[in-house]
Amino acid sequence: MKCKSCGRNIPEGRLYCEICGQEVQIVPDYNPLDDVLTAQVKDAFEEEQPDYMRNRAPIENLKNSNGMISYTMNIPLQDTKGNGRGERKREKRWKEEPEFDENARIRERKHQAERERRRRENELKRKKERAKKRMRFLSCLATIILICGIGYFIYLNTYYGLVQSGNRYFTHKEYKPAERKFRQAIKQDDSKADAINGLAEIYTVKGETEKAEKLYLKAINKYPANVELYRGCIAFYQKTEQMGKISVLLSECEDDGVLDDLNMYVSNEPQFSLEEKIYDEVQELSLSSRGNVIYYTTDGTEPTAESAQYTAPIQIGEGTTTVSAISVNEEGVPSVVVTKTYVVDFPVADAPAVSPSTGYYERPMKITIQVPSGYTAYYTISAADERIENPTAASEKYTGPIDMPVGNHIFCVVLVDSKGRLSEIKKMNYELVPQ
Repeated sequence: MKCKSCGRNIPEGRLYCEICGQEVQIVPDYNPLDDVLTAQVKDAFEEEQPDYMRNRAPIENLKNSNGMISYTMNIPLQDTKGNGRGERKREKRWKEEPEFDENARIRERKHQAERERRRRENELKRKKERAKKRMRFLSCLATIILICGIGYFIYLNTYYGLVQSGNRYFTHKEYKPAERKFRQAIKQDDSKADAINGLAEIYTVKGETEKAEKLYLKAINKYPANVELYRGCIAFYQKTEQMGKISVLLSECEDDGVLDDLNMYVSNEPQFSLEEKIYDEVQELSLSSRGNVIYYTTDGTEPTAESAQYTAPIQIGEGTTTVSAISVNEEGVPSVVVTKTYVVDFPVADAPAVSPSTGYYERPMKITIQVPSGYTAYYTISAADERIENPTAASEKYTGPIDMPVGNHIFCVVLVDSKGRLSEIKKMNYELVPQ
């Protein structure tokens, strides 16, 4: 079997040509040229035949194994004289001209070469198109990367970019570059809380809480309606366990919008039922608040959540009592401390009553003193012509009626209560001249 492409012999059992690699076509191709050629030869032959030959049997076409077309026809035999007698059989064979096969192969090769050329051209075009697309894609990608890089660089130098960089440095405990980034952000916009929160957190970690507090208070003083600055400061007080300062901060706030937004941190001051003044008897003090827990002290110290919890009225006894109280809301924020001082001063008894009355007596008399409950009487007796000595708690204590001394004397008496307070001094002048 010969290869259709290169014409080389292909051994039996092989499915492709070892020279050109063309696959072997098991089913032979149908070649319409064979039919056309056969028809043309047949028509030409029939036209040249004499009449007696046209009625004979048709040409028997055979195609041998060598690819030759042969047919047999009967023609009259001619003698040497040319009388045309007799017939003889002449076999004429037409072979497929090698030139025809070679031309067909040449045309086929040209067609195949043309197809290969077109295929290569198309493949080259596709490769060029793919290369163009790849270049366009890479160019677009490079442009996008460049734009993103420029945008990211610009973003890093914006307020939020600086804050993000500062937070990243802070996370890695690189406090110096973090502080530098936060300061740059504050320099760009000091009305936002993000950079201030970050810088305050650095101060807190370094133990410089006073700097952090001043940072917040300075910003709040400049922007008193910025609720985010208040939130940051409150979070700082909570983290540093300075809950009492939250109420002080909010009590100084004059912006209703801020107070409405932060009402959960507002703890109302406790209300006192007594006014600050001097009372002449024991008092009962009641404290109240809007549903909050109240803690108080009575020794002048500042109350905390560890102080006594108010559950019943407070007894205000004799003397001076200082009551300090706070109320703590559900967020654990204490109110501002409210302090009031109460004085209970019992009235001192008037000068004691003494009998007999001042006068001249000729017979011995007993001197008596009326001592009210809760008091003790003390007295002194001095000669009328000597210096009068006023009585005190160290003087002679009155325990019962006293004999009036002979002569002219001044009798002085005073009352002393349980607190050591003295009443007015009562002075009596007795002159006893017995008969």
